[in-house]
Amino acid sequence: MRIAIDMVFSVPNYQNAYSHFVLKVFNYLSDRYPEHEFIFLFDGPHNERFIDFSNCKNVRVGPSARHSFWGRLRLHVKIPRALSKYKADVFVCGGSCSLAKGIPQCMLLPDLAFWNSRWGFNKWHFASNKSHVSKYLKKAKVLVTSTEGCKQEIIDKYKVAKEKIHVVYRAANETFEPVSQDIRDTVKDNYTEGKEYFLFIGPVSPKENLVNLLKAFSIFKRRQRSNMKFLLLASENKHASPLQNLKAYKYRDDVAVLKNLSDEELVKIIGSAYALVYPSLQRFDVPLLEAMKCQVPLITFQSSPDEIAREAVLYADTGSIEDVADKMMLIYKNENLRKELIEKGKTIASQYSWDRTAEMLWRAILKAVE
Repeated sequence: MRIAIDMVFSVPNYQNAYSHFVLKVFNYLSDRYPEHEFIFLFDGPHNERFIDFSNCKNVRVGPSARHSFWGRLRLHVKIPRALSKYKADVFVCGGSCSLAKGIPQCMLLPDLAFWNSRWGFNKWHFASNKSHVSKYLKKAKVLVTSTEGCKQEIIDKYKVAKEKIHVVYRAANETFEPVSQDIRDTVKDNYTEGKEYFLFIGPVSPKENLVNLLKAFSIFKRRQRSNMKFLLLASENKHASPLQNLKAYKYRDDVAVLKNLSDEELVKIIGSAYALVYPSLQRFDVPLLEAMKCQVPLITFQSSPDEIAREAVLYADTGSIEDVADKMMLIYKNENLRKELIEKGKTIASQYSWDRTAEMLWRAILKAVE
């Protein structure tokens, strides 16, 4: 069997989420199933040794898809020609399908927020895909998403048959692991004057309730009279106004914004945190598992247990500043609860691996060629 994989919007070091997912999964599959051929279709410059197995082939199929017009030309004209030329049996694509007649397609759609910056796609590609999503969902023989919740959301919004959608859970990077006390001490010396800290990871936007979170931290500081700090690992976007208002924030000296961290430093920052405060778990966000692997407890904004995190996190009502503050105080005062959450998180994190992810995707691919 010949499997063609679209590598649209891949980057030279494969650090965007789509490239990383494909690299981890197909590195396993190409080694596990040497009798099959894997053809990676790039739209631009790429590493010729992307996956270095004899049953893998890297092919450049232009034009570059950085603009919606050229992206559509590539997807609906150039890609079908390449699939025919290389006699592919199935096409694995990320977030969009070729609407041309041809081979079966397995479409990767981790969630309905797939076409945004965290996956490496630009605004033109986002707009193009959003307007054609119904056609893509209908065209794909198999859809792959990241959670049962995302699956149900696709069913409800686009009336897709549930049998067509396969859930493939992702995994955390192997580099995430508990850090030593020496590393924790160094991190705190470098970032928080040696003090413990809460860590927020997520985009800086009103939708992620950062303003309310800062208000909750104010309540925590006022009631606990603690020297606890707050680090914001904020992704770059146009919704930066909450950070711009930090100058007027009473506890501004206890808040620091971190950007552009290396992967090595990110592991240290997460692993040294007293607790991770995370936005709503409406999709499978890998930082959740990364924190669990680092043995760091989590607080998230959600009223009911998440299908991945289950009972391993504290759930706070995002609409209630008091409730968020209460959860921060609870995890701060109750060391036994904190240890219990860490142990539960370790158990959950151990259940997710890239090998498991790859085998789940392989079953979906086989379903597409039936």
